[in-house]
Amino acid sequence: MTDSVRIRKAQSQEAEIDRLREEATEASDEYARLAAETLEAHRHEAELDTLVGRLRTDAQVQEHQLAMLRDRLATVDLEFETVRAVRDALTYASSHESTRPRYSQANRTARNGPPSEATNASTRALSSASSPPPRRRTPAPTAPRRGGSAPRLPLAEPRSTALPGR
Repeated sequence: MTDSVRIRKAQSQEAEIDRLREEATEASDEYARLAAETLEAHRHEAELDTLVGRLRTDAQVQEHQLAMLRDRLATVDLEFETVRAVRDALTYASSHESTRPRYSQANRTARNGPPSEATNASTRALSSASSPPPRRRTPAPTAPRRGGSAPRLPLAEPRSTALPGR
């Protein structure tokens, strides 16, 4: 073999070695890039796990707050219904109280003439005596409901609050 063949063979081996070094460098770079991507994916996954945990905690806190608000709403609703019932009872009592005829001293004088001393004394005695408090309206008994959503019907008429003789 001649020197030229040896030189060509050496050159071809060196070219092959250079190509293999270049491939190894490319493979090493690819490995480093994939390792960096893997680390980034793990970091991102850990951040997502942290976020999911925080969101679950927030959801539990909000559920607890919602339950407390529902309890408060139920309490306030019950209080509101109580106040409404008191208002309705007072409105009923005052509306029936205002339907009784009230006569002023001028109306009595115009109808009956000037009052006598005995009338004045009896009027003072009646006005100073404490009158009984107005009767509180109690709800009328209702018919029992049978299976549907039929309206409740009163069984008896409510009693009149007017006193006899007035």
